[in-house]
Amino acid sequence: YIFNRIWVSDPHNGYRIYRLSALQRMVITSDGMAYANEINDEIRRIGFRYHEIPVHIHYTDYSLGKGQKNSNAWKILFELIYKKLFFK
Repeated sequence: YIFNRIWVSDPHNGYRIYRLSALQRMVITSDGMAYANEINDEIRRIGFRYHEIPVHIHYTDYSLGKGQKNSNAWKILFELIYKKLFFK
């Protein structure tokens, strides 16, 4: 909510369905995980309606074992801040 003023529980998780007309008007520049936040920016910028549908995630021992580095979250955060400051 802080970055794009759209309230979603997790912008990086869940199903996404878009109309073709919406996709044609969106401008996405991120090539990493920050794209999900950019989609929310575009939804707000263009004024599209949205609806969040909850999903339930079940992690296997295998997927938990792979893990992710905490530094990935910091990379996404810094990219969001950078784009908000220098690409408007």
